[in-house]
Amino acid sequence: METGTRAAEVRKVVQRVAAVQHGVVARWQLLEAGIQDSGIDKRLGGLLFPVFPGVYAVGRPQITQKGLWMAGVLCGGRGAVLGYRSAAAHWGILRALPTVEVIRGRSRRSLRVRVDVEGVESFVPLWVRRTRNLPEQDVQTKDGISLTSVARTLLNLASTLDHTGLEKAFLEADRLGLLEDEQLIECATRSNGHRGAARFRLMILRRIPPGRHLRSVLESIFLAACRDGGIELPETNVLIGPYEVDCVWRKPRVIVELDGYEYHRGLEMFERDAGRGNQLRSDGWAVLRFTWRMLANEPDLVLNQVRNALKNQAVRDSTTVPNGVETITARSGR
Repeated sequence: METGTRAAEVRKVVQRVAAVQHGVVARWQLLEAGIQDSGIDKRLGGLLFPVFPGVYAVGRPQITQKGLWMAGVLCGGRGAVLGYRSAAAHWGILRALPTVEVIRGRSRRSLRVRVDVEGVESFVPLWVRRTRNLPEQDVQTKDGISLTSVARTLLNLASTLDHTGLEKAFLEADRLGLLEDEQLIECATRSNGHRGAARFRLMILRRIPPGRHLRSVLESIFLAACRDGGIELPETNVLIGPYEVDCVWRKPRVIVELDGYEYHRGLEMFERDAGRGNQLRSDGWAVLRFTWRMLANEPDLVLNQVRNALKNQAVRDSTTVPNGVETITARSGR
């Protein structure tokens, strides 16, 4: 049987762990600290108060909002992080809701418990969402709590919020200085397969003004849009004769040029582009040019024009019209 000294040492271990976790501790953490399973129930009575299954508040039954979020992450197990609206609330982007939302790699049953949070006792649902892919760059730590990065949080919110709510979340994150363009773009390029990915990319495109390193941004978002729209991905930044083109489908002979500098182009640049476009068309290529505004304001129109170009060129090739050249022009979204 443990002596009084041993019991006091165990309590100090528990309190030390809880002190850096907003007053909560998980059973698996106590086992890893060397406390026997039976000792947790027998020797720590009156010190541990259940929050979620296997997670306890230490010292008193009342916990803070951060303690509740921490308890949810601990209940989710190793690799679990705060996500969705809960992560947004911890970042300060949205107000906190009673529900705790956690993301983890393997599924775990969601549940509902009664908890005293800052003096208000209520039922709190814990939603555990499964994800197949949570890369290291999508996870950060804030106040000792693991949570999704701001970019990944906004991507997840794009699948649950309406347009107005998502726009407000972006604006608030921007107001708080939490948005970094490179992180948003990098997250957008990995967003294939995520619900809400198209809306997320559209918000990014509308946020970044023309003229700011938009060639790579437009290219990434255009390729992602093609992927989501079921369009075979083109080759990018390749030479067709003497010209380097942005996107090309070689077999149907379709080229897409992406222009992020619609209002910053001089006459010389305009004439050069017109000349190369005319030459490519005369060589049998269908050439489409899309601007930042067109991709931002009319993405469905852009994809439809690409599909039509690919289809029309394929039909032209199959009918073998000698020296026949079709010219397909993209309509401005203004």
